[in-house]
Amino acid sequence: MKKAKIIVTLLSVLLLLIGVQGLWAAGTQETGAEKVYEIKIGHANIPADNSALHVTGMVFEELVEEYSGGRIQAEIYPSGQLGSDAEMADLVVSGAQEDLVTSLNLITQYAPRFRAFLLPYMFENNENFRKARTALWDEFNDYLIERANMRLITLWDSGYRHVMSTKPVYTLDDLKKLKQIRMPESLEGRTVLDVGAWDGFFSFEAERRGAARVLAVDSYCWGGEGPGTKDGFNLARRALGSRVEDREVEVLDLSPETAGGSARTGRERHSRSVDSRDARGPSRRPDAVHGGLSHGGAG
Repeated sequence: MKKAKIIVTLLSVLLLLIGVQGLWAAGTQETGAEKVYEIKIGHANIPADNSALHVTGMVFEELVEEYSGGRIQAEIYPSGQLGSDAEMADLVVSGAQEDLVTSLNLITQYAPRFRAFLLPYMFENNENFRKARTALWDEFNDYLIERANMRLITLWDSGYRHVMSTKPVYTLDDLKKLKQIRMPESLEGRTVLDVGAWDGFFSFEAERRGAARVLAVDSYCWGGEGPGTKDGFNLARRALGSRVEDREVEVLDLSPETAGGSARTGRERHSRSVDSRDARGPSRRPDAVHGGLSHGGAG
């Protein structure tokens, strides 16, 4: 099946879940002497042919209807029509929604053991990941059923925490040679505003490079609308003993009052290096602003 081949080649840690209550909670309608079950497949991506989540839903829809002989009719609800990723996960747990295609990190709040799959450098390569997935499949499904009344239908690799590079990376020494983060080696005494911080990668890196004050702000992920949560940020801050500050606020609502201190945002939505300051004298704006950068980005 052509669409199935497309899914296998996509590089994302994504999964398809089905509620254990499944068809028992699904809607039904009578067709002659047989009942026809209706199930809902939800995801937060747009309904496009290059969307991993939507293509997964389409393939699952075809397979369900084919193998059930038409007795199970599936309908895809893209673009968050049934709610945010977090809301849909809750619906699946409760049995109000049968299926969800989402990122694995959304499920770790119900089943913390799955966080092992998201640790950077946990697996040497994709093949190691697949071997672990196969070996742990039954154990993890039993665990997920017990914890959240959900079952994995599929789980594929790799993920957003992996390094994306145009050059081969086989060892940590190879990684050191790449220009991963285009910020000065030293941010000694600077103030950094990280817009769209999510799990705080750039926030903690700026602190490590000597920034006097780092403020991480987010609302899309931390507020539950996006694909992630604030759990990773909080965990990293505790583990690092970090002093990075945080505010849950929309970027358009940022101001000196909401940010605290002397931060001023203006229209600075994208990354601004401390070296880009001009000759107009000191500014009350943060010395560096990050916004919307990926966690890989090595070139």
